[in-house]
Amino acid sequence: MKNQIKQRLYQVSIMTVKIVLGSMLALSTFVLFYFGLINRGYVRTYRYTSIGFIGFLVGGLTELLIIFLNIHVMKASVPIVVGLGFLLTFIVIQQVDDPAKAQCGKAAGNRRLRGEDAVPCEHVP
Repeated sequence: MKNQIKQRLYQVSIMTVKIVLGSMLALSTFVLFYFGLINRGYVRTYRYTSIGFIGFLVGGLTELLIIFLNIHVMKASVPIVVGLGFLLTFIVIQQVDDPAKAQCGKAAGNRRLRGEDAVPCEHVP
């Protein structure tokens, strides 16, 4: 009887430590993301990459929750793979969008040099 109580107490304490560590990891990740990227204005410049990174973070945190809480709904590696696919997709979108912005800026600069009115590009926010 005493041994069962000790074992149950041990299981509860391990679960509590896992939950505290996981929440600290999630909180520190979002705090670093906010102060490192959002405050410095990089999110506006690299908005597609930051959206993909947020998707990757959600996938990673979902996998951590599955591992920590011993949920056997799916294989443990599925959320991180989905998050990496999300990140890769949005990085490719960013790489396609950057040259279009550069071309638009170059065209506007050439118009200004010729003395014409600068016409804003339609796809640039």
